[in-house]
Amino acid sequence: MLSSALGWILQQSDSYKSEYFKCETRFLSETKIDPWDNHVDYTDDEDDWSRLYIEEIERHDDDFSWLNGFVDGFTDRSIFGLSYGDWRKSVPWNNESIDTIYINPTDRLFNLFYESYEKRTITPDELIHSMNTHIHDHKQDDAEYRANMMKHMYPTALKYAERGELEFWQLQHCFHHGGNAIPSPEEITAIIAEIKDDNMNDRKFYLTRTSTLIIDDLFNLDLEVLCKDLDIVYNSKMTAEYKKFINYATNIVQV
Repeated sequence: MLSSALGWILQQSDSYKSEYFKCETRFLSETKIDPWDNHVDYTDDEDDWSRLYIEEIERHDDDFSWLNGFVDGFTDRSIFGLSYGDWRKSVPWNNESIDTIYINPTDRLFNLFYESYEKRTITPDELIHSMNTHIHDHKQDDAEYRANMMKHMYPTALKYAERGELEFWQLQHCFHHGGNAIPSPEEITAIIAEIKDDNMNDRKFYLTRTSTLIIDDLFNLDLEVLCKDLDIVYNSKMTAEYKKFINYATNIVQV
């Protein structure tokens, strides 16, 4: 959610004409729904760009012809992406110095991500829906993968869900570790530590890249300076949307 929230804020600049990020204002008072989620549901438009984006990233074959062609087709200055994945573009971005914005993974940011996204209680119906979404978007409806998940993961996950003990972090861990097993609620401490270690390893990589703009603290952002660094126009709409993000984190999720 964090990069999508930043994308939405930056999208308010008059320099950008694209509309790939969104904010569902009706969710700004909800603690367990990401207002800036710009994925589409797997039951929605099959040709939506976000679905095609994920499918291209997930093939793991380093063939990003659709993605490259999609972004190279932009006719206006655009800001584009999901809170998911990245790729090495075959033709460099048309930017003299910056090709990546990296958000430093502070503890407060992790807590916001965990409380608003990972710590959602999942019902039995939501369990099936989440599995279908994952299998469709990330595995292109692979029948063997689905059968394996239904045999090895689903029965235990369903028991947790029926007892009100299944949270989304358990599904996420399963989805990104082969789909064979669902972690127990008691494993949360170890898995949080694992996620934070992964975040810090990513941080080491991005800190070595001179073409990366580092945002040290997303909760203490000077938008006018950021706009200058990105060579985009600052306006008051950006500050208004940033204040909504700060209010959501501080007063709704309370991190």
